[in-house]
Amino acid sequence: MTADVLERSDVEASRSCDGDDGGLFRLCEFSAIQDAMCGNPLESRDDAPEGEGDPSHVVSSSSFAEALRAFGGDEVDMERSKNHALRNSYDSPTMPRLSGAKSMPSSPYSEFTLTVAATSKAHGSHSRPVADIYYDKAVECMAKGDSQSQRLSMMLLEEAFSIYQTLSGDSDNKTILTRIQLGRANQTAGQYDVALDHLCTAVYMREALLGELHPGVSEIWVLISAIHRDRSKLELALKASAKALTGYRDAHGDKHPLVIEVLKTIAQIHTELGNLDKAADITKYVRLHAK
Repeated sequence: MTADVLERSDVEASRSCDGDDGGLFRLCEFSAIQDAMCGNPLESRDDAPEGEGDPSHVVSSSSFAEALRAFGGDEVDMERSKNHALRNSYDSPTMPRLSGAKSMPSSPYSEFTLTVAATSKAHGSHSRPVADIYYDKAVECMAKGDSQSQRLSMMLLEEAFSIYQTLSGDSDNKTILTRIQLGRANQTAGQYDVALDHLCTAVYMREALLGELHPGVSEIWVLISAIHRDRSKLELALKASAKALTGYRDAHGDKHPLVIEVLKTIAQIHTELGNLDKAADITKYVRLHAK
């Protein structure tokens, strides 16, 4: 497969305005890109799947403390029971207290809350160090995959985001990173509109800060494309993937693993759209260059 075939495929995938041929992977003006791929006026949200946007699926930030207690309650109660039994055994007349005896190890939840408390005392409860703890714990919870961890992750991300945004504004790197994680978390929860809001804001912030072709911008377009595929919005998914491909190819060349992965996605979307010839051409190129 030659480079010009790839270019034609990518240009066709990314073109969203009649007569726009301003160069490789070029879309029309900024606002039209936003409208086409980020669900603004050009894409009505009236057709959202049932349940999407339902606030009952997302925990309110006002119940942050309650959600933390609910998440760690079982662990904390179990730990207290063990410690209570251990103390009773120490105090028993038939069980002399052991010198140098160690206390029971605390649960991960207890360690987390103690860390938050200590950091809040040192820096303030709405300080950046506290937000960093929330963010790191949220990412850890997201990796677990169970519904309870996902729920806590969403809560922690919302709290961290509020702090970052208040202290440093929307253009701060950690604010953007938290937006991206919120997009991923909301996608997992089926909150596609909310996920797109976070990811589209993040992608345009990064474009303004780093330039449209930066790989950090491409990685967000990959996430946006995945959401559109989840919603069976295949044309929009194709455009978003083409945007991701543009940045990755500019940064890494035509044969980099990230480029190959996006090309695989583009081929799959073409297959789903019934564009079998295009899918076959891209798949052939991927087979030749994938490691």
